[in-house]
Amino acid sequence: MKDLKSLPIYDFNIHLPMGNDGLDKRHEEDMKMEVGDIKEALGFYADDLTIVKSANYMLFNQHITESEHFKAEFQELRDSSIVDDSSIFTLLLDFRHPNVRQHMNDANGLGIKGIKFHSYLQKIKEEDFAVIVELCRYAENLGMFIFIDASYGTINLYKYDNLSLATEVAAEINKSPIILLHSGGARVIEAMLIADMQENIYLETSLTLPFYDGSNLWKDLAYTYRKLNCDRILYATDFPYITLDRSLEAHTKFFTEFNFSSEEIDKIMFQNAGRLIQSL
Repeated sequence: MKDLKSLPIYDFNIHLPMGNDGLDKRHEEDMKMEVGDIKEALGFYADDLTIVKSANYMLFNQHITESEHFKAEFQELRDSSIVDDSSIFTLLLDFRHPNVRQHMNDANGLGIKGIKFHSYLQKIKEEDFAVIVELCRYAENLGMFIFIDASYGTINLYKYDNLSLATEVAAEINKSPIILLHSGGARVIEAMLIADMQENIYLETSLTLPFYDGSNLWKDLAYTYRKLNCDRILYATDFPYITLDRSLEAHTKFFTEFNFSSEEIDKIMFQNAGRLIQSL
């Protein structure tokens, strides 16, 4: 089994809140971060992120594009040496905003490659699906990724159905990559059944794999990743909610326990991400 830290890791899900006051407080900070805060966080976490070659950084402040200095500050960040050229940014999209398409244009024009929907945080209900699907069509025309948080849990377990949203989006979007975050969590088999129908649908490994370490769900995760030939599986951490050390420890244990080959591991850890980024 190879040392994962020796690989050119591409982490497809990194957040940058710097506080450590529990999940709710971190989410609250995450959703208010401006470009200056993101730049500071990249410095704050520089040592932690040394082993990551490239990453997809989540912009969780839905209103970040409304800042007066956003364009200049974000362009400066992108032009700096802090962010690797192969790294991308994804915006949690305020789909309820009256000027949401302009925000998408502004983001896309600055090289933000993805939009994201988070059912729990954004309280997405079935009546919101049609608007989101239309915005996903617009994102497809812009050549952007579509991310759907597909974790499964919290007290709102049955209130906001993220995989139902994923099926509605997938039914209309067959070109732009759709990434189901966290591999669907406890519903990984359902996420696999969605992804198995369309080659533009990917799963990523953040949170779920270390969170369910020791459970029978690992067997379903291994089955799912191999069912998709490991070709549409993207390594991710959900840092700092899951540390890189904890993530890599869990992935090493998982790959070893289920006898993943070097070729399969390379696909998951960096090759699939590199190919996906180049496709845009």
